[in-house]
Amino acid sequence: MRTGLLRLPPANSLVAFEATARHLSFKEAARELRVTSAALSRQIRILEDNLGCRVFERLHRAIRLTAEGRRLQEAATAGLGAIAACVGELRAPARTEQVGIASSFAFATLWLMPRIGRFILEHPDIELRYVVLETIGDNVAEDVDIRFRYGTGRWPGYTADKLYEDEILAVCSPDYLKRRPGLRTPADLLGERLIHLENVDPRWEDWSTWFRALGVKYSPRKVGQRMNSYIVAVQAAIDGVGISLGWRRMIDGHLRQGLLVPVVDVAVPATNAYYQVYSNQRPLGPAARALRDWLQGETR
Repeated sequence: MRTGLLRLPPANSLVAFEATARHLSFKEAARELRVTSAALSRQIRILEDNLGCRVFERLHRAIRLTAEGRRLQEAATAGLGAIAACVGELRAPARTEQVGIASSFAFATLWLMPRIGRFILEHPDIELRYVVLETIGDNVAEDVDIRFRYGTGRWPGYTADKLYEDEILAVCSPDYLKRRPGLRTPADLLGERLIHLENVDPRWEDWSTWFRALGVKYSPRKVGQRMNSYIVAVQAAIDGVGISLGWRRMIDGHLRQGLLVPVVDVAVPATNAYYQVYSNQRPLGPAARALRDWLQGETR
């Protein structure tokens, strides 16, 4: 066992990598970890030297994960998440202010994690226990206080408070758009490389929904890019693989950083919304209510 552990890169470099991969920003990761940008960059160099490969591609004003970086991000997210969950269980008997939350990987990575750090700073006595799954349905343990679900807001036996509504854009990388100067209307996308989601939450809209809302007749092509993870689909769009649907609030950070751009200047209102959901058989305690109210304030 000890020999295997010694083959791991330094722990600090893995923590620095996970935060940087999540934010796709050295500056934001350094701010989250409360270190200088120089110190964080040094940890990334230590990691890359240890691995013998690059995990980030440095662009003019942004960074993106290499293929090796994406593999490591998946492993680091799973590993650090498992450690956090275990530590939470070990600490639970001594803590009364613990809140269990459950969400999909996409929601946790793209919407929740960029915000939750501020809540933790404002409420240092509240401990969060995360349950992250590919999709959130009736497969979540009953000891979870708050579930974040996408849908109509009607789930028997549960109370649902709307967190936010959204709109859906067609997005791609800036380089992809430069190579396609003729893309001006939704109908122009019909012959493009569209990224499709498979085996994800069936309540999520797809390309058929998007085109239909814009009055465009659409027949799926036999050839396309098909993926079963929205996070991977977004990364594929960033890498120039094709055009993906983008829920604006989920990809807001990528839009602000210029990693993704709208292909055409139209958006379709999402048919569903995100909700905070809690069991009628498990009343929310003070800590869970504090989190619920804080997140509602975030969306306002």
